[in-house]
Amino acid sequence: MTLIRRAARRTSVHTGVVLSTAVLLASVLLPNGGAVASTASTTQTASPASAGLGELTEAPALPLVTIVGSARVGVELTADPGSWPEGASFDYQWLVGGVAVDDATAAAFTPRAADVGKTVQVTVTGAVPGSETISVTSEPTEAVDYGVLSASSLPVISGTVQVGKVVTASAVWWTPSALTSYSWYIDGEWAGGAQRTYFIRPADAGKELTVRVSGFASGYRATSVGSVPVTVAYAELTAPIPTITGSVRIDEVLTVQAGEWTAGTSLRYQWSVDGAPIEGATGTSYTVRHADADKTITVAVSGTKYGYAPVTATSAPTSPVGYGILHAPKPIISGAARVGVTLKVKVGSWTAGSTLSYQWFVGGQPRQGATGTTLALQPSDLGKRISFAVTGSLAGHKTTHVVSAETAAVSPGTLVTAVPTIRGTAKHGVILTAKPGAWSAGTTLSYAWYVGGSRVAGATSASFTPTKAHIGQIVKVKVTGRRAGYTAVTTTSAATKPVAEKSVFRLKTPDITGTPKVGRQLLVSTTVWVPEIRYQWYVGGKAVAGATREIFVPRTGDRGKAITCKVTIRKPGWVSVTKTSEPTAKVR
Repeated sequence: MTLIRRAARRTSVHTGVVLSTAVLLASVLLPNGGAVASTASTTQTASPASAGLGELTEAPALPLVTIVGSARVGVELTADPGSWPEGASFDYQWLVGGVAVDDATAAAFTPRAADVGKTVQVTVTGAVPGSETISVTSEPTEAVDYGVLSASSLPVISGTVQVGKVVTASAVWWTPSALTSYSWYIDGEWAGGAQRTYFIRPADAGKELTVRVSGFASGYRATSVGSVPVTVAYAELTAPIPTITGSVRIDEVLTVQAGEWTAGTSLRYQWSVDGAPIEGATGTSYTVRHADADKTITVAVSGTKYGYAPVTATSAPTSPVGYGILHAPKPIISGAARVGVTLKVKVGSWTAGSTLSYQWFVGGQPRQGATGTTLALQPSDLGKRISFAVTGSLAGHKTTHVVSAETAAVSPGTLVTAVPTIRGTAKHGVILTAKPGAWSAGTTLSYAWYVGGSRVAGATSASFTPTKAHIGQIVKVKVTGRRAGYTAVTTTSAATKPVAEKSVFRLKTPDITGTPKVGRQLLVSTTVWVPEIRYQWYVGGKAVAGATREIFVPRTGDRGKAITCKVTIRKPGWVSVTKTSEPTAKVR
C-alpha cells in the first residue's frame, strides 16, 4: 500500500517551475516496505486505482515561514524558517512594503521610522545538499506601528507645594533620545505652562498637582510619564459659630444662621442628631424626623475659599426634640400586570423613622407571604387585579394604613423564545437533530418537521431522518413552547440545504493473506476504513457460524476446501457495499 502526503496549496520556486508541495517534500512508502524515495519532478496526479487506495490523501505543505515579534519601529523581528529537511542551510532577505531592504539579509530585522504603515515580509532561501534551492516568502505582518519611547524615570516635583510658591519638575531622559516637553495639571486638568517650573495659584488650593513629561521622536509614538500627585496646601479661614432657629419638634423646620464669614467664602451645611450626621441633611434648613425624638440637633457649617484651608464651625445643641404627625404617601405599583413579570412598588417618603409593613393583594385577597416590595405574578393570578397596602407606625403617632390603586387584570405571560437550529447533514439516511435554544424555564417544547414546505406526519421528536423520498428538498423544524399562564409561541428554524443522496463507496475486492492451512491465521484486508465493517467467512461456499472478524483460522474439517470472505461496508448517509474475496487455495 502506498501513502502520499500532499499539501493543500501550490507554491512557486526559484527554478520557475510550478510544483506541488508533494513533489518537493513527499515521502513515498514502497509497497515492499523498502527505501523511502524523494522526488523533484513536476506535478503528478495518482489515481485511486494506481495508488491502491479507496481515497487519495494529501502530503505535507512547504515549510511555513513566519515572522516572530511585533511589527513596531525599534522592535526586532525574527524569521522562523519552519520545518526543513535535515542539513538545510538558509539565506534571508527582508522586504518592506513588498520591496527588498538593502543589507537586510540576517535572520533578524528591526523596522525603521520610514517603515511605519508598511508591512514586513521575509524570504527564506533554503539549500538542501543534493537538491535545488527553494525560496519561500512569509505572509506580510500587520502594518508597522510606531515605536515606544522609554523614560529614564518618573518626574518628581520639588519645592513647597503651596499657593503662591514655585515648584520644579525633575529632568527626564528618553531612550532613544527624544525632544522633551512639560505639562502641569491640577486635579487631572491641564493648568497651562510648558516649562519645568510652575507657579501655584489660589485656584489650585486643596487640589492635586501633577506634572507630565512628554517625549517626541520620529517613528515613535509620543509618550508621556507623570509624577506622583501632590496636594496643594491651603491658607486659613476664620468663621463665627452658627445658630439654629425654629421650633424643635417632629415635622417642624429648623433653619441655620451662619453668621458673617470672610467675604467670598463658599459655605456647606451638615445637620446632626446627638452628634451623628444625618444623611442628605445638607441644606440651610432641616425638617425634624420622628427618629430625632428626645435627641438634640446641631448643625456644622463648613467654609471654603481659593487659597484657604477649609474650616468647620458647629452650633450649640438644641433642646431635646418633641413629637409630631406621620406623613403617609399612597404607594405606586410599577410593572406590567402580566404572568411572569415581577411588580415593584414605590412606597414614597414617610416620616423618618416610621416602621412600615407591606401586604400584596391578588383579586382582593391577601397573598400569603407576599410582604415585600416586589411580587412575581404566577399563572394562578391570570385575570385578577393586584393592589398593595402599607401600614406605618411610630411611637407617639397614629398608625396609618394606605392602599395603592389596583392594576389592570393580569394578562398571559410572554415566553422567552429562541430560533431553533438543525444539527447534522441534510442527507438521505443521516439523522438531523433540532437544537431549540434557550426558552423560559418550565416551558414544554414540541417539534414538527417539514420537508419541502409540507409537514411530515409523525415527525414530532427532536430528531428526524430524511428518507429517499425527501432527496432534493429542504428541511425545516418548528418548535412550539407552552407553559401554563403563558401564550404559546412557535419558532421556525432556517432551512437546510436540499437533502442529498447517499454517497457510494469505492471498494476493491478484499484480499486474503496467509497460508490456507489448518491452524494458520488468515487475514482479510480492505482499502477503506469506516465506523462499521462486517465480515463473514465461508468454507467451501458455506458460511462459518461466528466467523465475523477480519481474522480466521482454518479447522481440521476445512481441509480440501477453498475459503472466501464477504466484507460489508456501512456508514450513515452512504450506500452499503458488500464484496467477496477471491477464494484461497484449498486448505491443507
